[in-house]
Amino acid sequence: MGDTTIGWTNKTWNPVTGCSHKSDGCRNCYAEALSLRYGWSSKPWTAVNAAENVVLRPERLQAPLHWKKPQMIFVNSMSDLFHEQVPDDYIEKVFSVMALASQHIYQVLTKRPERMMRWCEAHSPVFAGQRPGWDGSVLTPLPNVWLGTSVENQRAADERLPYLRNTRAVIRFLSCEPLLGPIDLLFSGRPIDQRIDWVIAGGESGPHYRPMDLDWARSLRDQCQDAGVAFYYKQGASRFPGRNKQLDGREWQEYPATLGRAVCE
Repeated sequence: MGDTTIGWTNKTWNPVTGCSHKSDGCRNCYAEALSLRYGWSSKPWTAVNAAENVVLRPERLQAPLHWKKPQMIFVNSMSDLFHEQVPDDYIEKVFSVMALASQHIYQVLTKRPERMMRWCEAHSPVFAGQRPGWDGSVLTPLPNVWLGTSVENQRAADERLPYLRNTRAVIRFLSCEPLLGPIDLLFSGRPIDQRIDWVIAGGESGPHYRPMDLDWARSLRDQCQDAGVAFYYKQGASRFPGRNKQLDGREWQEYPATLGRAVCE
């Protein structure tokens, strides 16, 4: 937990560790490989083993309060905050810390956007930061919390995008990594820019990486450019992470232009 080599963020914060596979993008999960290698988990990250593998780390909850310099923080790089094994009241504690340590931007990424959407609706006072030391309203989400979902192919996009589009957030983003197929981000005839603010794309890395057709990444870039959406290209598919960062001769490292919309849609 702390500094990271993930290009689109500054730090990681893991108040939860462990997860279970959700879709094909999880097949070669780097977090699972690290956990098994270093003994943080003793069993593969299957649904059957989730109760043992998903561990709450309350001793880490207050870490962002001690990071005085403003940072972009990837929340739960080694887990999923909205995993079924994480209780609602623990998620509430994580959001309360994000509200109190408001100098930071938090990037929350999940493969379970249906639970994220429903949790945000059911816990809107917490989500709005109604805790000591924070002013907010139930209609306005935390201005420093970006909410996203992972979509590796069209099937995942069709399943998860509707939930993300209907989640209250100042910034909604997609991680199309590992990108395993072409993705059309139109939904019910609406262009991407009506509900999505940022798209990250990249190929898989690791010893068992699957190839990525550069045309899949080009299509996402072009869709984002047409819609005025920030596009971040992380890497090509390679044995080693961070290789082949250029797409058509240049790096694409765009971020949302502002911290978010003034009023949530």
